[in-house]
Amino acid sequence: MISPYQVRDHWMLDGALTNPVPVSLARAMGADVIIAVNPNAKLHGKLWQRTPSTWRSLLPDLPEGVSALFPPASGREGPPSYAEVISVSIDVMTEQIRRSRLAGDPPQVLLNADLSTMSVMELHRGAEAIAEGRRIVHGQRDWIAASCEPAGRI
Repeated sequence: MISPYQVRDHWMLDGALTNPVPVSLARAMGADVIIAVNPNAKLHGKLWQRTPSTWRSLLPDLPEGVSALFPPASGREGPPSYAEVISVSIDVMTEQIRRSRLAGDPPQVLLNADLSTMSVMELHRGAEAIAEGRRIVHGQRDWIAASCEPAGRI
């Protein structure tokens, strides 16, 4: 998610809040064939996957009052942290919005990227995300090519 940006008297927010996979926007802009990527795909549809938290290591200089939101990872199972609950809540809301919008306006091709091993805070892992993009495109190249042919257009 991108930080809010002010334009005159208005604050602009990341469009993914209301349109996570903007197929309708691409059509409105004149696209004939839409190849969409869902970067939030989860294996087997499971949104809640407990993993040792890396938030603390990514944000090492947190003020004392904020650091409690990101407890250090421990070897034992415990209650989810506040940050985990907020993160999964956002994922649940985004997934519901995505499903609803795509049901009414599906792309010709929808590729689901498996980025479940990285968090939104791990921007330094961009090469892994790009590799996943290449993997899913390579795996679906025949479907993509057929969808781009005039006879394959919907």
